[in-house]
Amino acid sequence: GLAPEVAAKLASRTALAAALLARDADPAALRGEVTSRGGTTEAAFRVLEEGNLSGLFESALAAAVKRGRELAEGR
Repeated sequence: GLAPEVAAKLASRTALAAALLARDADPAALRGEVTSRGGTTEAAFRVLEEGNLSGLFESALAAAVKRGRELAEGR
């Protein structure tokens, strides 16, 4: 495996590069450009889509917004 500091640097730079790419492109189009047909990433995304990951994110964000409003109202 990688040394922890190397792994952390690799992960943070990968996330930064992905964010920079995503700010100027449609994320779905970008994913289509970098995902190999029949490859490992495509298989992983298929599982995430079948598990309704986007629905989970929507529900999580809605719950956070609701709770934030409650906290702002002192509840």
